[in-house]
Amino acid sequence: MATIKQRSFGGAVDVSEMEALTKGQLIVGDGSGAPSKLNIGANDTVLTADSAEGTGAKWSAVSADKGEGHIRVGIWSPDSVGQGTWAMAASGALYNFRFENTTTADADNVSYKVTLTTGTYTLVIIHDTINSGGKVDVSLAGTTVLTGLDTYSASQTSNVISTTTSISVTSEGVQTLKFTLNGKNASSSDYSLLLNEVFLYRTA
Repeated sequence: MATIKQRSFGGAVDVSEMEALTKGQLIVGDGSGAPSKLNIGANDTVLTADSAEGTGAKWSAVSADKGEGHIRVGIWSPDSVGQGTWAMAASGALYNFRFENTTTADADNVSYKVTLTTGTYTLVIIHDTINSGGKVDVSLAGTTVLTGLDTYSASQTSNVISTTTSISVTSEGVQTLKFTLNGKNASSSDYSLLLNEVFLYRTA
């Protein structure tokens, strides 16, 4: 308990005179009528409200950046390319560009790093469909979350929105989001993937 010499001035209490505190100590109310001392926490910790503590507060480690629940993936800047040549191209799609595999081979793949907290997510892929479009599998943290997204159409269409819901993320931190060409429609002439935008957002 902190010892405070109280001096009353018209009902107010002057707390300027108190026993010496060590470096970083704080005076906090604990509900007993007399304040308590809270020792300074470890380096890089933050003061956190906690009703289970006698003082109502404690020092806690700063959590790593988990993302705010709505991630726009920078499709033009992949973390790694597992197969194929991938490049930006001008188009009539969203923002007037797309990101595509110019090698158009089966098993072409590209990966991105995303930082996520635990929860349930929806994946939104905005892409072209085209007569050379392939089928695409998508995995997150090594788990397949989408199989056989067919990007074929007889005539090219931009800004097609494909949505996958109820994706469970069970561990927080940096995750790998991977797109892999895996087969094609019988009518397709090749294995193209034309990405316009990719989003992940937490729903629960």
